[in-house]
Amino acid sequence: MSLSSVIFGILAVSFMYIVIYKWYFLSIFVYYKDPSKHSNPQKNTIFLIISVKNEANRLPALLKSIFSSDFLESNSKVIVVDDHSTSEQRSRMMVACKDFKQIEFLVSQAAKGKKHAIRYAIEKFPNQYYAFTDADCILGSGWYRSVSQGFEHADFIMGYAPFSKKDGLLNSMQRYEGLWVATQYMGYALRNDPYMAVGRNMAVSGAVLAETIPKMKADHLLSGDDDMLVQALDKSTSIAIMLEQGSFAVSDAEKTYVSYLSQRTRQITTSFHYKTRHKLLLGGISTAMMLFYPLALFSAIHSPLIGLGSLFFMGFINILFFWVPTQKFSEHDLRWKVLYLEIIYTFNLYVLGISSLVGNSGKWK
Repeated sequence: MSLSSVIFGILAVSFMYIVIYKWYFLSIFVYYKDPSKHSNPQKNTIFLIISVKNEANRLPALLKSIFSSDFLESNSKVIVVDDHSTSEQRSRMMVACKDFKQIEFLVSQAAKGKKHAIRYAIEKFPNQYYAFTDADCILGSGWYRSVSQGFEHADFIMGYAPFSKKDGLLNSMQRYEGLWVATQYMGYALRNDPYMAVGRNMAVSGAVLAETIPKMKADHLLSGDDDMLVQALDKSTSIAIMLEQGSFAVSDAEKTYVSYLSQRTRQITTSFHYKTRHKLLLGGISTAMMLFYPLALFSAIHSPLIGLGSLFFMGFINILFFWVPTQKFSEHDLRWKVLYLEIIYTFNLYVLGISSLVGNSGKWK
């Protein structure tokens, strides 16, 4: 068997895997209708928990976004739990919180770490509807309405947490990666096989939380409580997703590649603790992409018809499958950029893979 035959065979197999995978998990968004756009939900009482550590500069903007919505008209509360900040930072955050009546400020007595601070807050206010976000986020004006509506027919709610649009290739790549990851975890959820969520925009009922936390694994991880929570969910748990633009939790992307790499390496370690079928599916799509693009580009040099033809058809597939998600997730400018951002993202997977193997002891701020 010649080398060209082997390359063509790998190209064909990887191409088919990518196409089938994207068709199964991305095409479902064509039929999805956000129920929050077609109902008048009750104003459910929601406890929004924000774990903070030395966030005096960013917390006021988040609080302003929360109380600029109809959150004020409900009996909901914001629980700001301080995770061992400096005394100066803690004092400034307490001053910022005093401007709002619906805020409870807690000082965590648990061990250091974001996940411990969040669990401390939950213990102080048990058996509620909980939502979570981070201090560096800005919540959309429709966030409370979407969460409240979601709890009318679900016990776990997944939201989208995009990066704000800025100039530069690094920003575009991170926004594409965020979109790609979101279409997957929401697509899996819509296919009744959830594997993760983003802790900066998710909500869960107290009953499900009490039932699920004892089953969570990998408590030693620096991050990933959100993913491990989803992995431990009972199959009968009802899940809703929020795609109304006003329900997003927007934050700034990393400004340097080094900081981005540190963050993503820390996040990737969580995936090693996923269920076997999720590791196989997600590992399969990453492997297929990491095989397809380098081989297609290599073939374009030695066999232009095969190489360029493969890239052309993959580009067409990407435009087709991302057309609706870029609309649903309000990422319209990425619709055509997918053609080159996916290639950049794929080669970046090699760097992330090496970085995760080397190890990273990154800490949350």
